[in-house]
Amino acid sequence: MPDSSQSTEIMPEHNSHHNESDQARHQDKLIEIIKTIQAKNLSFQQFVVGVIRSAHPTVRLTTTKWIRSHAHLASQYGPSQLVDELWDAVESRADQDRRDQFAQAIAIRAQSVYVEEVEKAASSKWLRVPHSADLSDESSSDALTGNLRQIKSFYEEVMPRTMALLSRMSDVQISSGDANHSPRSGPAEVEEEDIGEAEDVESESREDGEEEGDETRDGLDRGEARVMSAASCLIAGRSQRANRFQMSLGIVFGLQRVPTASMRILNLCGLSVSARTVHRAMEGLSARAVERARTLRKEQPERTVLLFDNVNIFVRHSTPKTTTSNSSVALTTRTLFTIPSDCQPLVHSDLEAILRIDRDRLTTEMMFGDNDFLQRSCEIQMAVVLLPLLNISKLRRKRLQAALMSRKKRHAIHALAPSKTSTIPMKLFHVNEGTVEGTQEVLKRTKTELGIGARDSFVVAGDLLSVMNVHASRHAARWEPDEKERLDGTYPVAGPWHLLLNWLYMMFRQYGNKDRPNSLERLRQALGRGKTQLDMNKPHFEDGWRLLRCIWTGRLLAMLREELKHNGGATEQTWAPTSQQFFRTMSNLYARHMSQDAVSEARAAGDGGRVNAILFLRDCVMGWEYNSAIQEGDIGRMAAGEKFLAQYFYGAGQTKYGALLLDRILEDAIHPKIARSLRAAQLINTNGKANSWQGADHFQELLNGRLQKYDVPHATDQVIVRFEDRISAFVGAGQTISEGVALSLGIGASKRRKREKQEKADIVLVARDAAEYSLSSTRQAKRAESGQANEGEDSQPKKKTSAIEQARQVWDSINPSMHLKTKDVNDLLERGYLKLAGGLLAAYKSKKRDIRSRDKDVFEMAHGTEDSESNNDNDEDESSEHDRHDPDQLEAGPNDDDLRMAELELRSRGGDAYSDSDDSDEEG
Repeated sequence: MPDSSQSTEIMPEHNSHHNESDQARHQDKLIEIIKTIQAKNLSFQQFVVGVIRSAHPTVRLTTTKWIRSHAHLASQYGPSQLVDELWDAVESRADQDRRDQFAQAIAIRAQSVYVEEVEKAASSKWLRVPHSADLSDESSSDALTGNLRQIKSFYEEVMPRTMALLSRMSDVQISSGDANHSPRSGPAEVEEEDIGEAEDVESESREDGEEEGDETRDGLDRGEARVMSAASCLIAGRSQRANRFQMSLGIVFGLQRVPTASMRILNLCGLSVSARTVHRAMEGLSARAVERARTLRKEQPERTVLLFDNVNIFVRHSTPKTTTSNSSVALTTRTLFTIPSDCQPLVHSDLEAILRIDRDRLTTEMMFGDNDFLQRSCEIQMAVVLLPLLNISKLRRKRLQAALMSRKKRHAIHALAPSKTSTIPMKLFHVNEGTVEGTQEVLKRTKTELGIGARDSFVVAGDLLSVMNVHASRHAARWEPDEKERLDGTYPVAGPWHLLLNWLYMMFRQYGNKDRPNSLERLRQALGRGKTQLDMNKPHFEDGWRLLRCIWTGRLLAMLREELKHNGGATEQTWAPTSQQFFRTMSNLYARHMSQDAVSEARAAGDGGRVNAILFLRDCVMGWEYNSAIQEGDIGRMAAGEKFLAQYFYGAGQTKYGALLLDRILEDAIHPKIARSLRAAQLINTNGKANSWQGADHFQELLNGRLQKYDVPHATDQVIVRFEDRISAFVGAGQTISEGVALSLGIGASKRRKREKQEKADIVLVARDAAEYSLSSTRQAKRAESGQANEGEDSQPKKKTSAIEQARQVWDSINPSMHLKTKDVNDLLERGYLKLAGGLLAAYKSKKRDIRSRDKDVFEMAHGTEDSESNNDNDEDESSEHDRHDPDQLEAGPNDDDLRMAELELRSRGGDAYSDSDDSDEEG
């Protein structure tokens, strides 16, 4: 019996002989057929064409079976195989002229295939968009979105061969599944490398449950964008009606104020959307804004919130004259949105119950924040910024991120389920809502437009001034004889973004220029951050936030290096901790550099710089924590953080925001379910994704910024009419489409990666600066006061100095007193508690929400006299920009002229809010 090895060697040889014999017999048959054809005086072409065209039943039956044969693969279909073999034969055996003739014949025959596909797409009801498309109602078949990937999928479904042809011509691979495998060329490959470098920086958002490829799947690469543009132009050639791709781009063009001449050029190049088309869409949307808002109010009568804010439009005259001058017009923007479905509806009796709460019920126990919550917040926020700085393997990073995500879930208190907020921007009013009279008119006219009755609930959202105006308006309307004119059941909530903005102002006033080691102004100069947007009194939010974040992270890095040095000598580049080791280190960092024990130790040693550094690290955490809670929609963490923020604001003398937070603390304690719904009314989620919540007031500020960018060179009356009829309601829906298109095309991604790379370098510089000032450890008082820490750099003049050292020397020459003197910054938490216990809590309880109190509050906020007593006991506090006013005048209340000036002052300040997408709009 032969063994298996011999049999395996014999079988292939037997099969090869068998295949060769079959092929030989097949060739013999073909030779016999060719001889038979020649014997019948037929050419090969006459035979093949004759068989296909033959009408004889026997021949036709044979060819029909061959044509109708079934095959699982297209390459196995008989006619397809014939064409493929014929093409290969012509390419390999024919001369150039014959090959060209054959290719021409195939191309002519294929034209009808592509023409039919394009005609089918052009006649599609979904793809053809009317000029008056409803941009915000997603339940409508005519709705537009900025998701270009959805349109691309439709193109590939309706005209697959055309898309495959365009993709092949553009050298882009088409795959029915994930399009991320498409090859990129040129600059796109460089961007892919940049993404790899910044991958760790973006890890925070992916830790929160967002998949790593979500943003990539939504976006199109450059090749796919070219194919989309070509396909849409082909469709536009078959139909003059705008298709979805071009209409989406047209809306973005209108929102970006693309000049009419440029729109005309694009129109001639194949984009069927013109300036007139966009204007008709804008006007159609604005015309139906009230109708859609009324419908939303009827569908969800107890879940809608009116968001309104003031916007100042600068009007310039097209023909300057000596009798005319440019002016600013105060308008009021409005947006109606809904609260999440998992919140309790807000009925009239609920709002009246909140309004009837007696402030005397507030106790000191209600105000105290949870120290464990503060420690967890510090440790999590430290882990979020330090984890991307570690040079560890992907597997270890993934495990640490999973551990961090687990801690975040345990830290969550009451997070809203991710859901898209229904938002309907409405026409603006030519009313200044910064006054009580203006707020009354806005509320009454809106109630009439939406059909809100006297016994219906009416929740409104805005900033702190809007809240004070609504309360004053309710107080003034109590004596209206008509019940409909009263504002019963109307309750205002203040958005959280303005709260964060004032927290930012407080941080810059507290640490802007107090001492040399901790001065934000010195570090701003050392890092080369622009002075224009980083005014130390009123910094631009985004730039000020980034500076604080950079300095905070850099100092944490210095303290991490100090911690690792004492525990084995590792660095952030060589440290590869387990999850337990990593979070134990975070706990040690909190105990040594953020806890109250660390403050007491530094104070006992007389190290003022160290005290200020500890307080700065701790105070920053509350801003990061509150912002994180907003993004995650965790209204429970927002409430827990506001207990600390209330004491911060009272400690800094910002009593108006402190009183606002005390009201919320009292509402949480007395009516927790109603309070949760009111907190949800402060947030908006425009895309329905996790970690995409934002303050409602921030959303409105973005829309206001869009409005202010429109340059309309007409007379004042014409400008107002133009804004009402065309622009005001369009901006909100257009903003959503613009963000979707920017995400789909990857606009702004490279700029964000470049900024993150630069910030990472700045973090290292700040860490080096903190180490040189020994902010990571407590020093003796005599060493801190004598300036010995700086003798080293002065005793080595020949040594080459870095940019940050040169900036430090320049700063010393300008501020010589700071070189020798360091004064402790007040502990705002401690100071806030002492102020509340010393009389401010009693003043809060006795204060009424009437017009007189509102006028006094507005005047004090405008002139910086909210807590003059607290400012007098600190000789290092900067004086107010305005002169101090007579206390008797403040007690009696401001006169009408002073009040109007104060209202203008508050409304002219505003808050500059912009996102990365807005920033990218101005590129180039």
